[in-house]
Amino acid sequence: MESNLLPGETWDFSENNMAMNSGFDWTINDGGNTTLSSAYLARWGGPVSQADDPNDGVLRTGLTVRKHTQEMAWLPQPAVVNETAFKDNVKAAITTYGAVYTSIYSDVNAFKNNYTSYYNTHCTGPYGAGGTCTCTAASCGGHAIALVGWNDAYAASNFATIPPGPGAFIARNSWGTGVGEAGYFYISYWDTSLGGDNAVFYAPQAVSNYTDVYDYDKLGFTYDLGNSDAGGADSTTEWMSNIFTASGPGFIKAAGFYTTDINAGYTIYVYTGVTAGSPRTGTLAYTGSGTMAMSGYHTVTLGTPVAVSAGQRFSVVVRLTNPSYLFPVAVEKPIAGFSSLATASAGQSYFSSNGTVWSDMTSLWSNTNVCLKAYAYTDSTPPAAIAAVNDGSGADISKTGSASELSANWTASSDAESGIASYLYAIGTAVNDTSVTGGWLDNGLSLTVTKTGLSLTDGQTYYFGVQAKNGVGLTSAPKWSNGQVVDISFPTDIPYVLDGMGADTDYVSSLDSLSANWGASSFPAGTIDHYYYAIGTTPGGQQTLAWTDLGPAVYSVTKTGLPPLTPGQAYYFSVKAQNNMGNYSNTAVSDGQTVDISSPTASIAVNGPVPVPNGAFSVDLTVTEAGALASVPSLSFTAPDGSLVPLTVTGGGNDWVASGFIESYYSTGTATFHFSAQDGAGNTGSVINSGGTFLMDQSVSGITGGTVRNSDGDSVVIPAGASGSTLYVTISTLPVSREAAADASSYDSIKIRSVDLSREFKAHNAAGAPITDFSLHPVTITLAYPDANNDGRIDGDFIKEDLAWLYYMDEAAGKWTPLPGVVRHPAGNTLSAEVPHFSVYSVRVSAASDQGLAGLKAYPNPCDLRKVSAGLVIAGIPVDAVSPAVYIYNEAGELVRTLLPGDGIDGLNTAHWDGKTKGGAKAASGLYIYLVRTSNYGKGSGKFFIVW
Repeated sequence: MESNLLPGETWDFSENNMAMNSGFDWTINDGGNTTLSSAYLARWGGPVSQADDPNDGVLRTGLTVRKHTQEMAWLPQPAVVNETAFKDNVKAAITTYGAVYTSIYSDVNAFKNNYTSYYNTHCTGPYGAGGTCTCTAASCGGHAIALVGWNDAYAASNFATIPPGPGAFIARNSWGTGVGEAGYFYISYWDTSLGGDNAVFYAPQAVSNYTDVYDYDKLGFTYDLGNSDAGGADSTTEWMSNIFTASGPGFIKAAGFYTTDINAGYTIYVYTGVTAGSPRTGTLAYTGSGTMAMSGYHTVTLGTPVAVSAGQRFSVVVRLTNPSYLFPVAVEKPIAGFSSLATASAGQSYFSSNGTVWSDMTSLWSNTNVCLKAYAYTDSTPPAAIAAVNDGSGADISKTGSASELSANWTASSDAESGIASYLYAIGTAVNDTSVTGGWLDNGLSLTVTKTGLSLTDGQTYYFGVQAKNGVGLTSAPKWSNGQVVDISFPTDIPYVLDGMGADTDYVSSLDSLSANWGASSFPAGTIDHYYYAIGTTPGGQQTLAWTDLGPAVYSVTKTGLPPLTPGQAYYFSVKAQNNMGNYSNTAVSDGQTVDISSPTASIAVNGPVPVPNGAFSVDLTVTEAGALASVPSLSFTAPDGSLVPLTVTGGGNDWVASGFIESYYSTGTATFHFSAQDGAGNTGSVINSGGTFLMDQSVSGITGGTVRNSDGDSVVIPAGASGSTLYVTISTLPVSREAAADASSYDSIKIRSVDLSREFKAHNAAGAPITDFSLHPVTITLAYPDANNDGRIDGDFIKEDLAWLYYMDEAAGKWTPLPGVVRHPAGNTLSAEVPHFSVYSVRVSAASDQGLAGLKAYPNPCDLRKVSAGLVIAGIPVDAVSPAVYIYNEAGELVRTLLPGDGIDGLNTAHWDGKTKGGAKAASGLYIYLVRTSNYGKGSGKFFIVW
């Protein structure tokens, strides 16, 4: 802990105090471990200063605790000597947290050169390696040290017994500076006893972080509880709870507990008004979840503190889930010779396997509590007194012309413990009188109030009283105004003054012109003869323009020709009304408008690799603007091929993120960003200070492979070894005229009309030479089709998606040809297939699906198998036919061959027969009959003739 505080703070904490006040059965001569240390620190037993409690074996109590330790983590034990994971964990912990506590089995004969190096080869250690130590009982045993550094190159020859390799941790010993190198020594990575108990004590906080800790487990974690301990099935999930009674008003701000596994998940619940014996009753005041990367003791700050009052019963409930260890809950259990002084009472701690049915911890084991603490901040002092209460909505007034409403404003109060929850106000005809409002009224956190609907007496003085209330309900002493007299010979106050000519504006872009508008005053006994306004750099001031008469019934003004206004300066309009008796209303003041003549500018940084490859990408857009933006900024870029690409911008304030997609058909090269934003003053900016361009690289290695995709879901996977050079792949649409001939000639398939689903896949090398052949390493293309509502039909055409197939355009033959081996991905609305070449591909629908089995045909017919190597083809079975089968009979009605999917019927439900029987013999020349059966289209038949 001392090293964790360096270099900002230097401390020497008392080991004597921890040992003498541990509360465990062990004495100061029995040593210690992480259990003793964590219990002492977590309950705020210490640390105390070494100067307050020197190491002399004397018990001292009541000393000043210097820090609150809220985090302690256990590092996993090594599985084998010189384990890389253990070494990496220790090194990371030292770098991040400071010294690492660990244990060894100390054998004085394993030291060398005045204890400067240590290598134990055979004493019992954490790996289960037994053996006889060479030391005597008085000179060996368990020993705690602090690892403070390491040297991977520390020579093996430096040890008394040569270890298998170099490397050592640097350790701080507890035997004084006269031993080792000023108290430090090297311990070999290969030591067989190192790492049995490992911990870091970090994040010590000031003792002002919390005022109270509610707990029952003064001795901390002595045993771990699992569901099987209570006779249940093994489980990595367990619930625990403590019910506490608040000792005073305050807030529950954090919960502290142990985790027994790495990456343990937790959910915390806090309930108030809990029924005794029922942890999850009353009001659920807080819930929050998370994961702890390391096992150990942790403090979780509640996102919203929970208020409790003195004597109120509340509970803290925690659900713990370990990745693998079956005992998630740490408990304080009495263990003979170690923690026998542990005590517990019924009604304190509870455990549960499901969070619904709870058992008292003492019903399982006596004097046992779960290790669960609540950290609180108690507030017993009222808020600070309010310094001043002013009558009116601005500067203090002595008179008001209204007979129905009164206004006041006041200075803010403060409360360091629980904060200000609200302000209360009252109105009376004397100080400490609340008769006008009938008591104290809550005004929230606002520092001003206008109370309407009053029946005020002309000539009467009215007083406002205000008091602040903190988070636990304590109030400050009331502060009263000096009073305002109702005088209905005065005009009523102007209800509002807005900057600008409409809705209130905060900014203006002019250097010599300002505008404002306001609400009307009234004077029931006469008329309003004049409105006056002034402009100042302070509320109510006249630094820019002195009081100016506007005459009656004027409720807005634009003042031009002002002295040069200062950019960044706020200007305030003041307005007052005068009646025909010469009396003025109180002055009303706007909230100010700031001069802003600077346009927004931008800085852009690409997230991810640069040059930017094909695919989704995003950039950080930082807008430089003194005020607020009027709307979301826009960002786009021009690709190297001239395409203008808008980006989607999200965020707020000055920090935004813009996202988009680098399509395959954008060329490699430099892209240029375009930015636009408007601020609240109407200034529009387009200047990009940095990051105005970025490089795009559409290349794919033909050697290692890669994937090229478009945002519409179309893609191609280039396998490793597909080409010996770098590829530039594009997936693009093509003119309708290019595929018109193939569409007209392809009677066996139907084009999707609602959307263009034809794509041309092309590739070239760095020199621009086309690359189309991938026969040695086929590429996998994917085409997408629209089905936004996931109803199983292609949007627009309403064609069932399971009728769709991939085709390639055979431009030499002038027709669309179906691809073999098409794989459907209904969840992603895509079709994929391996292809040996780049071409034009499209999603189409087999025409056979509309004809049922009426379109069956066998060809060539007759089929001369001496000349036709591909055999006989039986086509026309719909692609969505379920369980298709083709039966071939000779003239005598004898079954010659059965064709099934994968055995004569391909993925497009086209049947192929090689003219042979199942056994491989040639069928006789002659007339044959084929019968096609399907589960959803019924059956159909036909004839053909073969010749051998």
